[in-house]
Amino acid sequence: MIRDEKWTALRDKVLAAVLKAAPGCTKKDQRPFQPHLTVANRDIPAGVSADALEVMNELNLVEDFPVDNITIFERKGGKWEAAWSGKL
Repeated sequence: MIRDEKWTALRDKVLAAVLKAAPGCTKKDQRPFQPHLTVANRDIPAGVSADALEVMNELNLVEDFPVDNITIFERKGGKWEAAWSGKL
């Protein structure tokens, strides 16, 4: 994806909604934002997913964007490593 301030604004809105629904479940990453989609994460506390999804649904976020590659990461030895990457 191409870096754009719109992605950062979208990330910030999503983060604010998640923190409102589940305070303390995550924190804002201080690194420069790289647009991506996290499908699952080990840091999601039990019982929070349903509330977070409900808030996300209420936001009615609809975005279309081209995707030209996918990378799947695995946590190994305390670090995220690319397990597979491919062009679409």
